[in-house]
Amino acid sequence: MDPSHTGSSAQSPAGEAIARLTEQAARLLTILEAHPDRISVVDPDTHEVLFANRRCREDIGIDPVGHVCYEAMHGRDAPCEFCRGSILSAKPGVPERWERHDERSGRDYDITDILIPWTDGRLVHYQLAVDCTEHKQLQHRLEDSIKELARSNAELEQFAYLASHDLQEPLRKIQAFGDRLATHLGDDLDERSRDHLTRMLDSAHRMQQLINDLLAYSRVGMQAQVFGEVDPAVIVQQVVSDLELRIEQSGGSVEIGTLPPLQADPTQLRLLLQNLIGNALKFHRPGVPPVVKVTGTVRGRQVLLTVADNGIGFDEKHKERIFRIFQRLHTRQEYEGTGLGLAVCEKIAQRHGGQITATGRPGEGSVFTVSLPRRQATRRE
Repeated sequence: MDPSHTGSSAQSPAGEAIARLTEQAARLLTILEAHPDRISVVDPDTHEVLFANRRCREDIGIDPVGHVCYEAMHGRDAPCEFCRGSILSAKPGVPERWERHDERSGRDYDITDILIPWTDGRLVHYQLAVDCTEHKQLQHRLEDSIKELARSNAELEQFAYLASHDLQEPLRKIQAFGDRLATHLGDDLDERSRDHLTRMLDSAHRMQQLINDLLAYSRVGMQAQVFGEVDPAVIVQQVVSDLELRIEQSGGSVEIGTLPPLQADPTQLRLLLQNLIGNALKFHRPGVPPVVKVTGTVRGRQVLLTVADNGIGFDEKHKERIFRIFQRLHTRQEYEGTGLGLAVCEKIAQRHGGQITATGRPGEGSVFTVSLPRRQATRRE
């Protein structure tokens, strides 16, 4: 047999390697052509376009390969002032990311540039341009909405503060004259008139409490915060001392566990804990002395402060509603209050970069957990 004809149909190793490389190149080209974003390769010295994928060709309306990039792709007579060629040349292989608004199309692009070696050994300018127009528009709308919301909140807080402040003086007069009537004429009034006077004074008292709570709520948002290292245990002890009479009257108790230190506004943290502990004492079951447990733990960068009680609890379908302003789950005849306490607590937690959550079951008590950063990264106004 003539050995020269042996395996004539078999491909040589070199041929196989070329075939593999050709197949790999075809696959890569297919991937680049199918890519949903613009991909182009340009010589940074001559500005010649060496490659442009399908998306790039469709966006500019022509095949720019072989043309000068700034003429074919940007409709300019000179190199673009925003070109990153000089920046990339100073640090080959290091990607440069930036954004550009294309005046011709009106679109915005998130661009990544990098110098890569080309097939002939020269360094070329590879660019991936992702259309981010919709994202930018959404971002602008979101920023506008945030500004408008901040403005509206500031106006609302200012209105609440001024309205509450201006209401106090006429209310004081109502209370003062009502007290004088009760003192000087109380014995001379008939039962119906005394009842009317009592109702008037009770209403004035509730209005005063509402104004005080409104002022507290508005001050949380208006006053600058002064953060410092705070020992929550000391604050809780002060709150318990302030609530001593209520604790004695209810036959209740407040148990204070280990509470980790943290950075907080001490005045606002005290108001938060006073509201939570005060609520735990107020919403107790009839005939059952309230037991309030205040504990704390560290979880990562957060301090969790927990106030748990054995009171009336609540249905968890209301766990978001209870933090809304003026929301009450019970009538005023059942439990006094304005429905602002938990709204104040939530606002304080949020102003500290934290949050407050609640769990409970009817007749089995409630647990309120406040999660606050251990350290305040920046001053919050």
